[in-house]
Amino acid sequence: MSIDKSVLAELLSPLIDEKLRSALREIRAGATDLKALDMLRCEMKAELAAAIVEMAKSRIRAQAKMSAPFAENLFSDREGLEMASGAACAAYHAQRLIDVGVRSVIDTSCGIGLDAIAFASAGMKVFAYERDPVRAAFAARNALSAGVSDRVTVICADSREAEWPKGDAVWMDPMRRSDSQRWQSDPELLSPPLSEANRAFQQGFKHVLAKLPTGIDQHKLSGYAGETTFVSEQGECKEAVFMVSDTVKESVNAVILTNGAKLSSFDESDLTIGDMSAAYLYEPDPAVIRAGLVDRVTKLVAGWRIDARSPYILSDAGAFSPFADVYHVIEQGAYHPKALSRTLRERGIGKVILKKRGFDRDIEDVRREMRLSGDKTAIVALTTVGVSKRYFLLERMDSRL
Repeated sequence: MSIDKSVLAELLSPLIDEKLRSALREIRAGATDLKALDMLRCEMKAELAAAIVEMAKSRIRAQAKMSAPFAENLFSDREGLEMASGAACAAYHAQRLIDVGVRSVIDTSCGIGLDAIAFASAGMKVFAYERDPVRAAFAARNALSAGVSDRVTVICADSREAEWPKGDAVWMDPMRRSDSQRWQSDPELLSPPLSEANRAFQQGFKHVLAKLPTGIDQHKLSGYAGETTFVSEQGECKEAVFMVSDTVKESVNAVILTNGAKLSSFDESDLTIGDMSAAYLYEPDPAVIRAGLVDRVTKLVAGWRIDARSPYILSDAGAFSPFADVYHVIEQGAYHPKALSRTLRERGIGKVILKKRGFDRDIEDVRREMRLSGDKTAIVALTTVGVSKRYFLLERMDSRL
């Protein structure tokens, strides 16, 4: 749901703060949207009541992306929050610019302003463009709440039609979904297209960064002279970031924010396929998989791949890696639903954590087929080797380094 422009001034008024906090408390206590709306409609017009409920729900969702104190005061709508960078990713973007000496940055589509705030918090001067007047107002208010409004200038305009001020760098966060809300995989179907990043660099900006969807087609990135980094946090690949600058070379990288580890395509390795017999199974971090760097991790853990289509790695070494989760292999074999269920029951396993890579069946369908009994919990990884489906019964070892 978008927030009606006609109620923007009232929504930003300090007089609405208590109504907003009251709606937040009611929703947290279990009130439905309809009940929360009914409570507000008796005091104000319907459009403002709807905007307050939408804002309250956005603040609840925001706590998954940022610290609770900031989330409690965030101005956002649902889509604006979905498209915004989380706190850890925004801090990573800012650090990349700080590392190359950036002092001022043009944010070409700032949305609700979370990247702009991260840049300003790191000491940079930010010129933030946003063509949607509601989100532009939200970005300005969020910068004020974060205490960086003196370093963030929000400009309500389409950056593609504006004359930009001078700056060291450009940050682009293009629209990454199609009209049908599907994520785009072609860099030229983004809005604006990725070629704008190269154009900005050619116009004299020293460093240009653009956020990309994680499902971007890497084959279509080969024509762009820049570095692509897939970024993960807490075991989830959050984004890809393209950078063109004299300080980087054309490459593909994986960065894991949880432990600070980085892997690069400069460290090339050949694909090694081995047999199924091994003591340990490694599951590479999603950013490593997206970046196509599984073979590099395979080499680091002295292992081999199960199949070229599966990212699972086997090894007898059992060494920990910052780039993969490691499991002890208890048992492995050909996947047959009834036989696997029987094996698990015989081991007293009544609950399974199912994982799959390169396995074409739905996890919940597999789970429903199982008839388990017992008080033990186990991990089962499912994959495909050649034309055969296989399972691995696993025990997780300690967390990554």
